[in-house]
Amino acid sequence: MLVSSGALAQGEEFDRCLRGPEPAPEKVTICTRVIQAGGLSADLLAAALLTRGSAQGVQKNYPAAIQDFSQALTHRPEWSVAFASRCLAYALRDDRPRALADCNQAVRLQARDPFALSTRGFLHLKANDLVKADSDFSAALTVRADYAQALWGRAYVAVKQGRDREARRDLEAARRADRQVDEDASRFGLTMPRL
Repeated sequence: MLVSSGALAQGEEFDRCLRGPEPAPEKVTICTRVIQAGGLSADLLAAALLTRGSAQGVQKNYPAAIQDFSQALTHRPEWSVAFASRCLAYALRDDRPRALADCNQAVRLQARDPFALSTRGFLHLKANDLVKADSDFSAALTVRADYAQALWGRAYVAVKQGRDREARRDLEAARRADRQVDEDASRFGLTMPRL
């Protein structure tokens, strides 16, 4: 089967949108071209929107990220990762009610999603609900024992509850798994209490 050079170029551009190593501003530009070119199936369009939304979030352009995630959900309303991603964007805008609603929906759709569970756990930490936070972080760790954000969150809960040895163990594991985990937590306005 022969493929036109235009279709081949569009396919390469789509691949760069989804998997390319470009920095976030360039990723937004590439994905925008792919989206505007049209001709994508609903699933592929949703994937391009999700990728562009994630790049928008990296640039702290949360309104644009939320818009992209919302558009992705119009094409794939059962896509838990889009709900979890929008949850994070709402959380970073300090819109807790919308963030929590999206995280809850992500977990309803995919109960074993460590990203959604950990993001919801951070929302509970911000509300000082240590019991719910600990439950979400522990659930995330049953799925993926080395999930840095869940380990960091569980360490935070342990410090607050005076369980310093457990906190040290989880914090060390979190930092081994992801050297930027403290920076990730600081985006939520959280810093690890002194051990």
